[in-house]
Amino acid sequence: MRTAPAPAFERPATPGDRHRLRASIALTAIIWWLAWSIPVAEWVLSSAASVSTDSGRRDAANDAVAQGWWAIITLVVALSIGSLIAVVTACVSVAILTGCIPDDARSTTASGSESSGVVERVVDGDTIEVRLATGGEPIRVRILGIDTPETVNPDTDVQCWGPEASVWARQQLDHRAVTLISDPVADATDRYGRALRYVVLPDGSNYSIVAAGAGMARAYTYKGQQLSEAANIVAAQSTAQDGGAGLWGPPCHGRTVPN
Repeated sequence: MRTAPAPAFERPATPGDRHRLRASIALTAIIWWLAWSIPVAEWVLSSAASVSTDSGRRDAANDAVAQGWWAIITLVVALSIGSLIAVVTACVSVAILTGCIPDDARSTTASGSESSGVVERVVDGDTIEVRLATGGEPIRVRILGIDTPETVNPDTDVQCWGPEASVWARQQLDHRAVTLISDPVADATDRYGRALRYVVLPDGSNYSIVAAGAGMARAYTYKGQQLSEAANIVAAQSTAQDGGAGLWGPPCHGRTVPN
């Protein structure tokens, strides 16, 4: 089934993700603090212990006391600077690694709004009905980024691999808890009133990519627009094509519509 532009996909952050981020920051900070502070502390303490008392000066003892205070002050300052460097470096490093701060190689596409619910009915390979966690009647969702062979369109014959794609979709989605992700660029609904969304499975995977990789759907873009997940979906489709999976193998061989 055809549709409007697909939205950017981004797996929503979970409480577990936030806990892991905090733990990573804390661990990295401790490592940096130790790497900075221990050598400085050893140097300061060794300097204090090596105060010379054989110089013949009457105030050698006072010099030792003064040197001891100087060592303590220097040690406190060194540890404070080490802690600051450790925390800042840890936050920046972990943020880049976990995607909180985009770098040159990371996509900066904004994610759309999200909602959760349970799939009540699979209409076909790219259309489902979901009852949202907020309640109310189920909404019909047109899954973005893919197109599956027709099975329920009254104006079109059942297409090759359509029934198989629908059966597979039911196995993947029936009564499953899912997250629906919209795209700020795409319309909220299509001309049939269906919500236009990506469907995120409980394991965090994008159903559109999974379906394309299994040969159950084609990658699809609306009016030639380059979608945020288009490259991933096309790559998954290429893998299916190379392996002759699903609609790319017999009897369809990629031709779902009769000549």
